[in-house]
Amino acid sequence: GNHPYQEEVLSDEKLNLLYREVRLLLGYFPNSRTMRVDISPQRREKIILYIEAEGWVSSRKSATIRELARIVGLLQSVCDIFPWGQAQLLIVQQLLSRSVTNAWKHARASWRLQKIKCEKRLEVPPSLSYRLQYLDMKLELEFLWKCRQEIVISRKIKDAIKVIYDHLKAEKPWGSPIGHLVDRDPAASTKGDASHCAIGVINEEMKYFVFLPYSKQLFDRIKEGKVHINVLELLALFIAYISILSKYEEDPSKFPPMPQSLLWGDSMSANKWLRTFSTNSAMATNALRMFAEYFKYSDVSAITQHLKGELNVMADGILRPQELFTPHKEFIHDIPFNVLLSQVLQKHKSLDTFNVFLLDPRILSDLSCIVYSDQSTGVPT
Repeated sequence: GNHPYQEEVLSDEKLNLLYREVRLLLGYFPNSRTMRVDISPQRREKIILYIEAEGWVSSRKSATIRELARIVGLLQSVCDIFPWGQAQLLIVQQLLSRSVTNAWKHARASWRLQKIKCEKRLEVPPSLSYRLQYLDMKLELEFLWKCRQEIVISRKIKDAIKVIYDHLKAEKPWGSPIGHLVDRDPAASTKGDASHCAIGVINEEMKYFVFLPYSKQLFDRIKEGKVHINVLELLALFIAYISILSKYEEDPSKFPPMPQSLLWGDSMSANKWLRTFSTNSAMATNALRMFAEYFKYSDVSAITQHLKGELNVMADGILRPQELFTPHKEFIHDIPFNVLLSQVLQKHKSLDTFNVFLLDPRILSDLSCIVYSDQSTGVPT
């Protein structure tokens, strides 16, 4: 076969490879010619048959915590190599967590559990009484596991699992380029930050920066506590990724094959959310799902790295033009964009040689859907 980054083989008949280009490894197909790792047909079929046989998308009404662990573990095993799958699995886990919490509340009222607690408490020395709170939690979870308490499987849970099931059933691509799964030197890096007035991103290698001031509506929502700063920091990482992706699509020849982008940010929470595709925030969940849609079949991957706030000087300086006025302004949503940009350039003379990266209106629309939504939609529509 032809290699995407090498010249064509002169004669396939005379091509005798010492090792096969494709091997089955733990249910995956690493392919050294296409440089991808994909789920094997056998594993895809195994998961589909299990979901169908156990009624996870049809008739199932309840499950024990052991059965939940089995289905989540099975899905997790294939989602590790596919960011889109990780984002969909996050929805499943959040919905299951609510059902487990409800079942746990019922189990706590059991007289058998109360008897076990009393017996165990007597075994704990008085000097270690502070451990009792952790002991109770441990016993409650053990009880939930051993007593096979039935946990309700709602329609929403089955619909969330069906999103993953349908993607597998339709035999759509499920995998990632090998270059996205191994440690490599990043092809491009950005530094991003967010404040209560704007988002700023800078790429010093490619000499461009992003300055995105908030509207009055968003400023008010932030002030009312409806939008957390960590979510805005996560969106700063997203904007940084989009800027690199756009540069790649303009001229892929300036990048190595399947490039990695390094996104520096000073929010440890936002970095962790993106790195693990896991969060308890409904708004951040929606942001991660949006991120995953752009990741889905992209040639560019993203890794995050923490940067101390005091070292994130340029990105922090871009997003605080309200401090460049005399007197300082509380908000900037009533000031024209070109005036704000002029203030930033006057303060930071080194940016005179940089280009201003303007986001596509469709990207801005996606961002608006995140910051003006209070709840996770649960299941894609």
